[in-house]
Amino acid sequence: MYDEDYEVESNPAPEAKGAVTINPNVIQYDAEKMFDSIARIAAHQIVEQSRGDIRQAVQNEVRLTIQSSVGAIIEKVVNEPIQQHNGYGEKIGEPTTLKALIGKAAEGYLGAKVNDRGEAGGYQANQSRLDYIVKKNVEATIDYTMQKEIKQAVEAAVAAAQLKVAEAVAKLIK
Repeated sequence: MYDEDYEVESNPAPEAKGAVTINPNVIQYDAEKMFDSIARIAAHQIVEQSRGDIRQAVQNEVRLTIQSSVGAIIEKVVNEPIQQHNGYGEKIGEPTTLKALIGKAAEGYLGAKVNDRGEAGGYQANQSRLDYIVKKNVEATIDYTMQKEIKQAVEAAVAAAQLKVAEAVAKLIK
């Protein structure tokens, strides 16, 4: 840009009302149109910048609403009494809840007798599945811890042996 573009004339030419003149030779623009254009551009930029924030806020609100609604529905279904039926549609036993049925199934699964490989049934099944799962996890943890301790002990023994060898070699050299 040049300084002459911004010169102010002492005797400006008659202009339209509300016109902005930078230099009569450079540009003369209707002020109302210019400010309207600036306002539209600014509003568009604000909307574009806010769009992501608004979208994220709406997604968070929808997620919270869904979680609370689904949670309430699940709570109701799990605790609502249900009646079991056999293959002919006849009622079996007293009404119970889905929560009680899930608990009973979990007890059956975890209480089933398994062998040393975790397989159910057979004459070698002598422990519950829960005992088997706990035992395997404890063994894995102990194995990991023991391997770490053994590794440290071996490293210390190797370092001590190297030191003894170095001392013996030093004595022989003297």
